[in-house]
Amino acid sequence: MAKSMFYTKAARVIVVFALIVGVLSFLFGLVMVFGVTSPDVESTKYIWKSGFQSMSSGIYCILFAVVLGVLSEISQSLSDLKQNN
Repeated sequence: MAKSMFYTKAARVIVVFALIVGVLSFLFGLVMVFGVTSPDVESTKYIWKSGFQSMSSGIYCILFAVVLGVLSEISQSLSDLKQNN
């Protein structure tokens, strides 16, 4: 295996953190949306809106982690290919 570049290693660390934050944000949004038992309509609307926003930002963070992970794998593969030639 070839020696990884600094940016490839940094990208992998960022991928792990972004994936953890994204999953936690998504799960927090689910808990907010499905944990609503308030009889007050206005507070229920606010909690649902906040929950869906949290789920949305979690999905974006997960997608960012997937794209960055793919790019770091491509970088690693190119580095290995260059090392072998």
